[in-house]
Amino acid sequence: MIRSVPEAEWDSDDRVPPMFRPIGPEGEIARGADWSVTVGRTQDGFCISDAHGDGGVGYASGRLPSPGGRSKHVVVLLGCPVASREGVGFVAGLVMPNVARVEVELRDGTIISDQTETAPNTLDAELRTFVITTPFDEQPLGPDFAPWVREYVLLASDGAVLERLALARRSRCA
Repeated sequence: MIRSVPEAEWDSDDRVPPMFRPIGPEGEIARGADWSVTVGRTQDGFCISDAHGDGGVGYASGRLPSPGGRSKHVVVLLGCPVASREGVGFVAGLVMPNVARVEVELRDGTIISDQTETAPNTLDAELRTFVITTPFDEQPLGPDFAPWVREYVLLASDGAVLERLALARRSRCA
């Protein structure tokens, strides 16, 4: 973990609901000068969290996709429009092993993509991760504003589109 980013003490933080609390070790999947993104297991699935040098945190949890679910390839997604003092944000997630690349369309129409990576062994699951850094976004978040990420496109290793997932949610960055 980065020295300037405090370790999250999940068990002693009553603000974090039990579904977001990791059980067992976490694995760091990305970091910057003053931010870090980790993944872990939860009681009934997986979690992804970020910590910022200013004490801010974000977290999300999810489960393996199930028949009739919203997505066939996404386990959990997390995004933060501003994760560092330098004005860099990120979009991160855990996806199924057949997803080789993830493309995101931001609300201003910018499209950014990156390859997925094998998830840390600490998850004890055959999953992949991605972290896409994004430019600073000065627009506010909330129900009266366009969603920060308009769409995720999940791609196979041959470039075939596996799924398009439009999101209307805002970031859970705190």
